[in-house]
Amino acid sequence: MTKSISEQELIEDDVLIQAMNLQLHKWKAMLASGQERVGWKIGFNTLADQERMHLSSPIIGFLTSKSLLENDGAYKAKAASKIMLEAEIAILIGQDVPAGADKAQLAAAIEGFAPAIEIVDVARTPHDITSILEDNLFHEAVILGPVSREHPGLAARDVDAKVFINQENVQSGDPSRYPEDITEIVSVVADTLARQGESLQAGDWIISGSITKPVAVQAGDQIEVSLLPLGTLSAEITE
Repeated sequence: MTKSISEQELIEDDVLIQAMNLQLHKWKAMLASGQERVGWKIGFNTLADQERMHLSSPIIGFLTSKSLLENDGAYKAKAASKIMLEAEIAILIGQDVPAGADKAQLAAAIEGFAPAIEIVDVARTPHDITSILEDNLFHEAVILGPVSREHPGLAARDVDAKVFINQENVQSGDPSRYPEDITEIVSVVADTLARQGESLQAGDWIISGSITKPVAVQAGDQIEVSLLPLGTLSAEITE
């Protein structure tokens, strides 16, 4: 999940660390207020997006119970928002993952997979990397499907992903948006958290970035994401 670009073009590590500190300060405050820890999200999962943002790898955000939606539920769009839907493979972590874990450790830590829908609002913050990280990568809501433990070693090429808006198939999956080995996604999260003095823990979910191009949606839309063999999820966008 890395790209070889000029070191002079890359955002410096200390800028990313400081921005993640701001994000995690908000996360800790939310947990202290009674929200439950759910997990993490991958941002800028494609090499093209990383190059555009001058990143050497994806960045991460957090998930808490505040943004969990039920399957077949409703998301209320805010005024002046620009809502995008992302179809994602969710990874359930079954054991704590240390920084620098090898491939065998990373694979053993994956308990199962599930379909996921993430809803983001790309109008809610400026698009510089500090603002994006501090504001939790545009995150608005997430739907997590039931976990499947029947597909060890799952790869993006094994998943038939489709997005339907008002029953029309508007996007299909592109496995090249994910690394060939999904353990790389787990590694990114574990190593990023370790640099902040945090850790990837048993029970955490990771939503792995959109496996299709993100899709613009608006109030009144009925959305459905099919991620076979993992399952299908749906929701309604309301005013």
